[in-house]
Amino acid sequence: MHVFFRTLMALLYIAAGVNHFVHPAFYLAIMPPWLPAHGALVAASGVAEIVLGILLLVPRTRRFAAWGIIVLLVAVFPANVQMAVNYVELQHPKLWLALLRLPVQGLLIWWAWLYTRRKRPEGRFEDLGSQM
Repeated sequence: MHVFFRTLMALLYIAAGVNHFVHPAFYLAIMPPWLPAHGALVAASGVAEIVLGILLLVPRTRRFAAWGIIVLLVAVFPANVQMAVNYVELQHPKLWLALLRLPVQGLLIWWAWLYTRRKRPEGRFEDLGSQM
């Protein structure tokens, strides 16, 4: 199951990254106004999702990719907040989805964190901190 969920995560990030280029208007609409270069940031986050998704599939880069996904999720959180703010202002019927995205971000961070740990020889996982 571990391999299945890791592969699922990788494919979801690759698909989400591709979606940045297929439907950029969605991502541009949720960019916080205080950030510069919205188009470049949408493209950069799309590329990051694709690259990190691919790296998650490669054993040598898996831990790096997982940490990168965590950093990316923290970096894009303001866009999720902006989406919720926009939906409140517009009285959007799918406001509940925008609000649901906020705690889901924490679950996605936890999911990525699972792949930051090294596998022990007996097959269990350990935290990086326990090796120091």
